[in-house]
Amino acid sequence: MDGLVVAGGGVLGFVLGGALELPVAAAQAHRDPWALRWCCRSCGASLGRPGRPCPGCGAPAALGRAGLLALLGAGLLAALAARLGPHPVLLAEMALTLGLLALSAVDLATYRLPNRLLYPTAGAVGGLELLAAAWGGHWADLGRAVLGAVLALAALGLVHLVAPRGMGFGDVRLAGLIGLGCGWFGLERVFVAFFVAFVLGALVGVVVMVVTGHGRRTRLPFGPFLSLGALSALLLGGPLGRLVLHAGH
Repeated sequence: MDGLVVAGGGVLGFVLGGALELPVAAAQAHRDPWALRWCCRSCGASLGRPGRPCPGCGAPAALGRAGLLALLGAGLLAALAARLGPHPVLLAEMALTLGLLALSAVDLATYRLPNRLLYPTAGAVGGLELLAAAWGGHWADLGRAVLGAVLALAALGLVHLVAPRGMGFGDVRLAGLIGLGCGWFGLERVFVAFFVAFVLGALVGVVVMVVTGHGRRTRLPFGPFLSLGALSALLLGGPLGRLVLHAGH
């Protein structure tokens, strides 16, 4: 049974991961991401089919990112299925994972975390968690998920108020989504997610500053680091949490 769940997760991740290119490219071109049609990343014109040169600016529709999203989706959803098994909350965490992939791709390209992608993802995760709680009686887990979302919003909201140029409000909203997804498994998972995100962000930021020589003018999107932290907490949360929380003992 578990093998079927893992295989199903991999196939689902490959199909839906590749399909993420549609809303990602649309959001990158400041178009409605849920129109679900191939469009030019540069000017937003409709292409009709993948690989067709843009009729507006002549740029081709590159398929490389769609393939990468498909592979990442397959690997991550298969790993998530292996980690959780046929648990009622598996679908919610799969929705979170796919949403994080799409948001990270847009953030890397545009330094934006569009609400038109973030809010539907949050609605899907919250709705599926509610169904999981009703199906298996996991109301305490749902309560922790909601508390995780509230605490994450409050913590990163405070960072945004103190340093608005260093922490955009899109990152704050994404933090709430991550708190909702990771909080189901305990508040320590939420802490691990943000600990990993800030450590990775700091390390990569220092390396980029040294390599480019731009110093504090270096600008990096933080959404991908938040996503990496969340995925680390979901897939490695138990051992990673013990390592982080008990490192000084």
